[in-house]
Amino acid sequence: MKMKMIIDTLLIGWFISHFQPVQSFLDKVYKYLPERLQFTRSYLGCFKCLTFWITLLTTLNPMLAILLSMVAYTYSRIMDTLNIKI
Repeated sequence: MKMKMIIDTLLIGWFISHFQPVQSFLDKVYKYLPERLQFTRSYLGCFKCLTFWITLLTTLNPMLAILLSMVAYTYSRIMDTLNIKI
């Protein structure tokens, strides 16, 4: 059960941060938000940040959130090194 939650969290974080229609929708939504919330937009495009916050909000376990954020960081570094664009 825990492994499924870990994989789901990583997939949701990757999907939100890399899927262009979701990012376009977020850009449109953020045009109408107050200026004091505009700084949060960059977090919704960051795979590592999204993984951290999704995990923290769903499990309330900061250590697991940090661990999954590190997994997302490692994945991003490997993909950047290999120059693989998905």
